Amino acid sequence: MAMEGHARMLEQYADLEEKHIHLLAKHRRIHEGIDYVKKAASTAGVQEFSRHLGVICNSSASLLWNLAAFSIRHQDVSTSAAF
Repeated sequence: MAMEGHARMLEQYADLEEKHIHLLAKHRRIHEGIDYVKKAASTAGVQEFSRHLGVICNSSASLLWNLAAFSIRHQDVSTSAAF
């Protein structure tokens, strides 16, 4: 019985670790996109726009990050309540 519980905890940990790796990859892609847009705006010679765009992109990215975290947390709560 204890071994089954331990095996279940290890499996859950592995699943969480995999989700974390995927979330980090998404986060990295978002920031690469932000950097690309900033670089494109700065090479176009729109420095002031680039600064404002940087603020907008960073706040949008943090909003998306928080929304994704909330969604994942909500899914975890709803699935754990079913068991």
